Amino acid sequence: MALPWSGLREIAGGISLPPKAGDMIKMTAYRAHHNRENQSVKGWTWSIQGNDNIHIPERWNEIIFSCREV
Repeated sequence: MALPWSGLREIAGGISLPPKAGDMIKMTAYRAHHNRENQSVKGWTWSIQGNDNIHIPERWNEIIFSCREV
């Protein structure tokens, strides 16, 4: 995954960009499938939201940066 560090600087919350080992950000990924025929939407996310609102950063996963290959 590639992240546009210069575009995220404004919302980075004071962490250095690109992040250093040990820095943490909250992040989620979301995929939506829109069925235009019956106007329904199905969505998948890698973090458990507990509701239908993916716009709650407190429910996103913590990503901790490392120099170690995993």
